[in-house]
Amino acid sequence: MSADTQAASYILEQRMMPSLVSKLRLAMIAGALFVAAMAFIFPLLTGDNDPLVSGVFLGVAVLDLGLAVALPSVLTRSPPLTRYALYAARLDIVQGNPAAASARVLASIPYAQITGVEDAADTLAEKDRAAGFAAIALIFREHQPALAVMPYYDRKSPPRLILRGLKNDENPYARIKDMVEKNKSS
Repeated sequence: MSADTQAASYILEQRMMPSLVSKLRLAMIAGALFVAAMAFIFPLLTGDNDPLVSGVFLGVAVLDLGLAVALPSVLTRSPPLTRYALYAARLDIVQGNPAAASARVLASIPYAQITGVEDAADTLAEKDRAAGFAAIALIFREHQPALAVMPYYDRKSPPRLILRGLKNDENPYARIKDMVEKNKSS
């Protein structure tokens, strides 16, 4: 994972937010309706009244509708894919469990590169805030090439990364701000 074997002092997990689940479900239902409509439009376009083709379209639409009901709830219960491991002098963005050997560090950010931490709850939907989710913006001194592929990374001046989908009993904003401030003072 990293050069040292130090254990993370705190781990934040990125979870699937209710607004994303709603968007996924809506997109899958719209897709099912489109495929079902194709079962009736296809014979009109081609002039071929083959019930097998229409049946296949309707079967795919029913399968898509079934997945629209089941898949989002499965995704919300699945283990988080991205975790943020806070160490004494750095923040690691890890894919998988940081304690596992199979974990993959996507980026390691020294706290010295972070100039500020802001609460970014205004970037979340009301539904997500009501469910207890938080968003935190990390502001950097300079562009971080390792973060360029991350969603919610903004290269504008000053560059910032928004950590979204954080849900913990303890306030993650206070924890990250405390870790960054401790590192600045030492």
